[in-house]
Amino acid sequence: MNKSLNKLLYISPSVFPSQAANTTHVILQTEALSKLYKNVEVIGIASRNAKNISLIPNNLRNIYDINIENIHFSLCRSFFGIAENLTIALYSTWSIIFLRDYQIMTRNIYAAFFVLLLRKNKFIYETHTIETGFKKFLQEKLLESDRVETIVISSSLRKLLKTKYRKLTSNITILHDAARYGLENKISNKQTIYTTSKVYDCKVGYFGSLLPGRGIDIIEDIASKMPNNLFLIYGPPLQNIEFENRINTNKSNIYFGGFIGHKDVHDSMLNCDILLMPYQETVSIDNKGSDTSKWMSPMKMFEYMATGKPIISSNLPVLREVLINNSNAILVEPSSSFEWINAIKRLQSDANLSTKLGSKAHREYVNTYNWLARARSIKKIFDRSS
Repeated sequence: MNKSLNKLLYISPSVFPSQAANTTHVILQTEALSKLYKNVEVIGIASRNAKNISLIPNNLRNIYDINIENIHFSLCRSFFGIAENLTIALYSTWSIIFLRDYQIMTRNIYAAFFVLLLRKNKFIYETHTIETGFKKFLQEKLLESDRVETIVISSSLRKLLKTKYRKLTSNITILHDAARYGLENKISNKQTIYTTSKVYDCKVGYFGSLLPGRGIDIIEDIASKMPNNLFLIYGPPLQNIEFENRINTNKSNIYFGGFIGHKDVHDSMLNCDILLMPYQETVSIDNKGSDTSKWMSPMKMFEYMATGKPIISSNLPVLREVLINNSNAILVEPSSSFEWINAIKRLQSDANLSTKLGSKAHREYVNTYNWLARARSIKKIFDRSS
């Protein structure tokens, strides 16, 4: 692919390296953007555990299996682990002022406000939330400016922002999250896959957070009622200690594999026969109980779609922006174990349906829901506003 002569400054809200979803989003999005730009400058904050900042780019390349040939990471240090977004924004001011030949994109609301004050040309502000407190004031000012091109991750979020900010003049584009470009729907020979000596009828997988609202209790319940199926759960250790203790004590048909690195997660998903996305009507993204269930666009959904495996998902309005019942997934009542069990049984007994759903989801991933397609859409926003 021919690279454009343009340069991009991407000011993140992220810590590098980190297991946080926003770090993964930034890494994979900027790698895709680097295929369209001559230079991509990424500004963020170094992990407090990183002793040598200069080694972080190579660490990221190994963790994510990415090409960083024309990506430069400019990382600052954290002060006491607080106000990290503001620290990044302050650190970025030199680049905002002096890198005049760079287009600017940011997910950092403080940096976005600095760009609004310090630059006269249009830029992209991406938001995945409705802000509160002082950040609400900043978000309002950004969305009232016709120099700001805003990206949101769902139609639901755009509607909520338009309702909240009546004077909104910023163009708002919906770009759902994505999965990395070029994933195949077959297992790589390089990957060691979890196996068990016991023969199960079906391997049912869940990948992601174990925080409240993610449906771990639903999986435990349906697993207890489907002893001939193996339920594989991968997520951060110590995030839900009560769950881990129950699994270790009961020795059930649930296997908890802990955290799995991003470059290995696709093959582990492919090792499953069915993939579950049991989001509940309130979904936490941290231990403070922040709820994103009304506007989320989980990367997991698109990573699932990339596998070509059949997906069973909670029937939530925001997820229906991508998933269509009996077309690319089966949608069920979030809290009904009965519906989850019936959906699993239905897929187990109908191989043609499983293939149809998985194939449709994979085609949509290839055509729309990958980071390179998303990068091209971002580039078009810059092109039309230049």
